[in-house]
Amino acid sequence: MNRKQGKPYYLRIDNNAVDMGIISASMNCRGCYRGVQKTISDMYGINVSLGHIYNVMKDKEDIAIAHNNNQPLQNISISANDELFHINSPILAGVDIDTLYCYLLKKENHRDGDTWGYHLIDLNKKAFNPNYTVCDHGAGLRSGQSQAMPGTPCYGDVFHIIKTMKDMLRFFKNRLKKTENY
Repeated sequence: MNRKQGKPYYLRIDNNAVDMGIISASMNCRGCYRGVQKTISDMYGINVSLGHIYNVMKDKEDIAIAHNNNQPLQNISISANDELFHINSPILAGVDIDTLYCYLLKKENHRDGDTWGYHLIDLNKKAFNPNYTVCDHGAGLRSGQSQAMPGTPCYGDVFHIIKTMKDMLRFFKNRLKKTENY
């Protein structure tokens, strides 16, 4: 059928198609559950509950974990490690700089050297051995890496320096504006 002829298209939408749409909107568009709900409604004219969206994503979680656990890590030459925070809890994160593959994303209660060291040793068992890492100057991260990967250089990132400089620039610009108003 050709759209130019004015003939409508008909798509068969079954539960599998809806679930694939949910996963696609969640992963490719990085949509929140309400955004996914709206997308499915707009695309298919179907109302899905937030609970259904959660269940679809939860069902695929084990498959994703198994897939991630089987990824080869020996080709990672430069890695970046840092902590993220969700509801004041640290999430340890590691990314391959070349491919942006996230090889570590673990919610933890602590971000001390022992916790970082445990995860880095676990990654080493999977052939993780980068030429060097890039990370901030977090004491726990640096301590964990020196314990788990003593021969691997760890270079400081520039993000935190740039952020500090921008904050300082904004402070001085604001001070200048205040003095010009007098």
